[in-house]
Amino acid sequence: MSRFTHFRFPAAADADGRVEATIEIEAAPETVFFETRDAVLQACNEAFAALTVLPSMRVGNDIQIEGPISDAFCSNFDVICDIYRDWLPALHRIHLVGGERLPKKSTQQRGVGLFFSGGVDSSYTLLKHKDEITHLIVLGGFERSSLQAGRFESAANSVRSVARELGKTAIVVQTSLRTFLASYRLPWGPVAFGAGQAAVAHLLSAHLARVYMAGGHTYAHLLPAGNHPLLDPRWGTETLQFLHDGLEADRLGKVRRIAQDERALAWLRVCGHPPAGALNCGRCEKCLRTMINLHVVGALERCTTLPHEFDLRSISQLEVVNINHQVYFEQNIRALQGSAADRRIARALQRAIHASGRRRAIRRTAQAVLPGPYRFLRRMVRGGETAQKEGEAFGRW
Repeated sequence: MSRFTHFRFPAAADADGRVEATIEIEAAPETVFFETRDAVLQACNEAFAALTVLPSMRVGNDIQIEGPISDAFCSNFDVICDIYRDWLPALHRIHLVGGERLPKKSTQQRGVGLFFSGGVDSSYTLLKHKDEITHLIVLGGFERSSLQAGRFESAANSVRSVARELGKTAIVVQTSLRTFLASYRLPWGPVAFGAGQAAVAHLLSAHLARVYMAGGHTYAHLLPAGNHPLLDPRWGTETLQFLHDGLEADRLGKVRRIAQDERALAWLRVCGHPPAGALNCGRCEKCLRTMINLHVVGALERCTTLPHEFDLRSISQLEVVNINHQVYFEQNIRALQGSAADRRIARALQRAIHASGRRRAIRRTAQAVLPGPYRFLRRMVRGGETAQKEGEAFGRW
């Protein structure tokens, strides 16, 4: 017997610019909200089909559609599911059921958006397409740090400042979608966040004809990712195009382009856990890795959002969590072969890679030999069951 995911949403945002949907997947209905004062959110079936595709695939529910839905979106839906199932084989094949498949039409003039965090990837895409992009979209409740009260304000203010400086429109959207998706133990960074971005873009379709999604990989290193050149264009409709960007440049190449623009060096934000009121902590893996990139291209001292010095011990103690990190570390190692000082930095990165590999091997052995105590200790270290679930999802990639 087939099971179905159902969702209900209002015809329009309320007076506070809020769209709140009720979603039924397994048991009790869940509520997901989106809110902005910077644009008019247009609730539509495409947005909530994108939002619920991964949770529905997790439990094996088809998605029940009521009312009109884009014919182009429906035509791509099976391919979206194929891609996700190839990345996560435990997911189920599902279908869109019901609804009226129609080609979407629009006669109004609309802009070009970019999901913009201020990080390396989105900054590169903004500089590359600055004459075309009209809207910068930043999402609250999307990053782990922004789930904490007050942590998102600095990031949002920074994006608004960038938009003013470049003559763009900032759209700040608050949402609970990450909390919703986390309850289904979906790997956020490697997979799930792209579907969340697609949902937001469809809600903004009254303002946007195209949306850029800045990727983090190159043609040579294509890995499963929330933004991916095979996946991103599939989210589109007849009137909303999704564009994956940045495959031609590795992270060092992107930083080299950013270093040519003093404005970008003043807005650069890469940190996942910044202190309140700051854009970066200057100590985490992403901060230190980016500081090394900036050092390589001779721009670290001109970047006003990161410290201008780092120590080798901190670098050698970095955790290489997954293959993405290793690719980035190896890019830096290849670039650090000039001076004796640079070679010392490269050796510290090598030590971090080797030490992380040993720790992963020990964890795998402990998990296989002592699964019960391992799960207990992991739960204690990560501060509770919710953090454990997210950590397990991240740990597979």
